[in-house]
Amino acid sequence: MPVFVRRRGLYIAGAGAAILAAAFLVVAVSLPQTEDLMNDDLLVMLLADVLDHVTDKRLIYPGSGSVFSYTAQTDAGMMWAIQLVGFEHDDIVRVEISDDRANTIKSIRVEEPAVFDILPTERWTTYYFDVENTGDRAVTAVMMFVDDPDNAELSITDPVFAETIVPLLASGVLGIIGITAMAVGITVFAWDWKKESKLR
Repeated sequence: MPVFVRRRGLYIAGAGAAILAAAFLVVAVSLPQTEDLMNDDLLVMLLADVLDHVTDKRLIYPGSGSVFSYTAQTDAGMMWAIQLVGFEHDDIVRVEISDDRANTIKSIRVEEPAVFDILPTERWTTYYFDVENTGDRAVTAVMMFVDDPDNAELSITDPVFAETIVPLLASGVLGIIGITAMAVGITVFAWDWKKESKLR
């Protein structure tokens, strides 16, 4: 059996390993930028064309709170969201929602980077979102609001998509190709080795 045929499995597996390394390289290059955006303004950037209002970022210390407010512009409901910027797994806040007549509407415990919810509204009614930090470290919170969410259209801007999503998609595809090539190469090498052993 020619040397190339005996080693073709190794060549295929080597090519797969190279592709897999390229996938990791793409992730290593793009991840710092992606993490910066995820920990900062990515969510706001992704929803830029649909948001009616975005609050300033507020630093909330453990045991304290901050009240956000928004006046509904329609009777068609409102989507609200809270993002914990630079989220860590131990971060916890409680969001208590009330209206301008001091009626408590609901209370939500937030233990993830961002939470979205739909709230029935009355036009020109102001809603208050009392965000209390029940975790052990200070958190930075920002809130977003959308009137009449059923008619809002989400549009992802091209620069954000190109800078964050595309590199991760590309690395995922490369990773799949690399792993598949390595598996095929190892299988071919084992088959050739077994075949050559029988010829001896």
